[in-house]
Amino acid sequence: MEARLLRIAGNSTCADCHDGGAPTWASTNLGTLFCIKCAGVHRLMGAHVSKVLSIKIDAWSEAQLQHMEARGNAAVAAASTAGAAALALTPFGTQVLQALPHVDLRICLLQAGAS
Repeated sequence: MEARLLRIAGNSTCADCHDGGAPTWASTNLGTLFCIKCAGVHRLMGAHVSKVLSIKIDAWSEAQLQHMEARGNAAVAAASTAGAAALALTPFGTQVLQALPHVDLRICLLQAGAS
C-alpha cells in the first residue's frame, strides 16, 4: 500500500513543506501525503478538516486508496494554488498564517470546497 501511494504524481515529497524526506502520513479526505512535522499540524486542525492516517501503520480501505489515487499531491496543488494567494490576503488567511505558520493555505481552500 505504501508503494502504491508513493507512486502517485507529486507524492514523493511532503504536500505542505516540500521537505522532510519521504512522506509517511496522509490526509485521506484531502488526498495528500506529508511528513511527520506537517502531520502534527494536520492533527491539530482536527479530523473535521484533515483525516490523518499513517501510510505505514494504519489499515486503509480500498475506497480510501482509490480517493488518494484520484487526487495526489500534484493534482491537489494544481487545483488549489491559484486561490491560496487570494486567501492569504483575507483576515481569515492572515489569522491562519499567524496561528499555524506551517499550514499550507491550499488545504483551507480544499476544506472550504468540501463544505
